[in-house]
Amino acid sequence: SLSAGTGSVSSSSGSGTTTVTVNLTGVTNPQRARVTVFGVNTGTRLGDVVVPIGVLVGDTNANGAVSASDIGQTKGQAGQPVTASNFREDVNANGAITASDIGLVKLQSGTSLPPVANP
Repeated sequence: SLSAGTGSVSSSSGSGTTTVTVNLTGVTNPQRARVTVFGVNTGTRLGDVVVPIGVLVGDTNANGAVSASDIGQTKGQAGQPVTASNFREDVNANGAITASDIGLVKLQSGTSLPPVANP
């Protein structure tokens, strides 16, 4: 479940595996949220796991703020295939790093994540 923040879980998968995928919908930008995975069994412990997440469109270097460095990073990857090392620059998640991604990062410049809230 999305235990803090705006949005909701649209689907999840991975029960009985070592990897869990939680798809969210209606998530707003910018925000800090928490996803709770219930009944996690590590083999030695059983309990709920809370995963903090930050949502900030255009924060390609994951430092919590969108700035000129994110714009430059996205520009530097424009035209390159999307890979595991540059997927953050595909800001609109359409499978290509293009001028529209650069524009989206520019539009978000000056935005940052809100402070961490107490649990």
